[in-house]
Amino acid sequence: MKVSDPIRKNLIIIELKDDIELSKFHCESEELNEFFLEKARYNEKNLISKVYLYYNRKDKAVVGFITLSNYMLRLAEGKKFGIQKVPAALIGRIAIADDYRGNNLGRDLILFARGRCHYIKDFIGCRLLVVEVKKEDPIMKYLLSFGFELLHQSKGFFILGLDLLI
Repeated sequence: MKVSDPIRKNLIIIELKDDIELSKFHCESEELNEFFLEKARYNEKNLISKVYLYYNRKDKAVVGFITLSNYMLRLAEGKKFGIQKVPAALIGRIAIADDYRGNNLGRDLILFARGRCHYIKDFIGCRLLVVEVKKEDPIMKYLLSFGFELLHQSKGFFILGLDLLI
């Protein structure tokens, strides 16, 4: 990320706080909009997931968000890591507002999440950064470009993982 990028000039990544207005956020996914407006604060307060915002300081507007939570990979694929249950962090949701799409801001959020996971792995067990992706979701190709690998697939979704030891 270049600091000189005009689109990023006033953007910061912060934790969700009570005083931040969420109602103006809108992305192309109604499912993500509904989660953000109706469940993000609940999940944050009840320690279900940690919500990080890409926030425009000048406009006082949320332009994107990502959620992180704990995850345990309990599939046969865990044997690849030498154990049956692999501790992981999960990117539960990620979205960029309609007006900011096409500026590669999702990349910033993924790199932020990866950085957070690299930090916490020194304090708690966390071998993978994992994403569950619906089969029809175009984000799969995008995530593969960051080094995520297919760990498992089922009827409706794929589980992608990024090994934090590499």
